[in-house]
Amino acid sequence: MDSPSAHRNKDPIWSVLQTSVLPLLLLQDEQQEEGRGNESSSNGSPLTVLEVAAGCGVHTTYFTSKLDEESSNVASSVHWIATDPDPPSLESLRERVRDYQAVATTTCSNCAAPDSADVTAKSKCTFQVLPMTLGNDGIVQDDVRQVIHNLQQSLNLMICINMIHISPWSATVGLFQVAKEHLCHGGILMTYGPYKQNGTAVPSNLAFDESLKARNPEWGVRDLEAVQELGSVNGMVLRHTIEMPANNLCLIFQKE
Repeated sequence: MDSPSAHRNKDPIWSVLQTSVLPLLLLQDEQQEEGRGNESSSNGSPLTVLEVAAGCGVHTTYFTSKLDEESSNVASSVHWIATDPDPPSLESLRERVRDYQAVATTTCSNCAAPDSADVTAKSKCTFQVLPMTLGNDGIVQDDVRQVIHNLQQSLNLMICINMIHISPWSATVGLFQVAKEHLCHGGILMTYGPYKQNGTAVPSNLAFDESLKARNPEWGVRDLEAVQELGSVNGMVLRHTIEMPANNLCLIFQKE
């Protein structure tokens, strides 16, 4: 399985993660360390990411490969939890993650250093792939909810790309419920997709809205103001609204 749209937008979205999201998380980490009277670690802190509606995994492996390429002060390690409710997408997602891990391990095995510790040093990313559906109360599946609840640390970052308009509104309610319950203080929720503003949008997005509703009356391009209000009632502040290619927006919410 593949996603041409994910291949088209992965670079612009990574640019937002690199220039707007990761700096916010690093600043939050520095402030917390200063509050505890500690110096910030030059190796960064562990980063725990929940990717909602990951689809076939194009973004999952691309973003983690970029994090592996980044300098060590971005994060000392990355635990990436990729989720989707669709079984064929999950199968593709698992396959992409396996392929990425195999390549990383092979690359490491060819390193000159014989020390076994260096064999796993190439990739600082570990993965979980979970079947996750969202509803008004958050995560629908009890076992998946328990997995998230039992994580060693709270989530630092949630990413949700092209879900809000192709799902019932209850899924967006659940998205922010999960953010409220599981993001750490100062954690980030980033969403990407088309939005209406002040009740309207460019003609192409209005036509897209009509086509979505024709496929499923519960779908549709959402009002940015409604999403922002939903964030507010769940303790999330909209820090940035970033214009993206093809009349999309990245919304960056931060937990207060």
